[in-house]
Amino acid sequence: MSRLEPEVVEVAYARPDRQRVVSVPWRDGMTAHEAVLASGIVGEFPELAANPLVLGIYGRRIDGMQPVRAGDRV
Repeated sequence: MSRLEPEVVEVAYARPDRQRVVSVPWRDGMTAHEAVLASGIVGEFPELAANPLVLGIYGRRIDGMQPVRAGDRV
């Protein structure tokens, strides 16, 4: 990632009829769960709020307390 670009984490969610990818500003120590909450995706997809979140970084399953790095996609 170029130093001229802001450091971000992408949060993605997809279902058959709709997909969404949101870039959120990364900060040191940010967890995957914090990135998801900052993205607002949970509010857009009610089914996410109804169940415990299963998260991954680039498809590799992780715990929500896993720190993320700039450039990660949750």
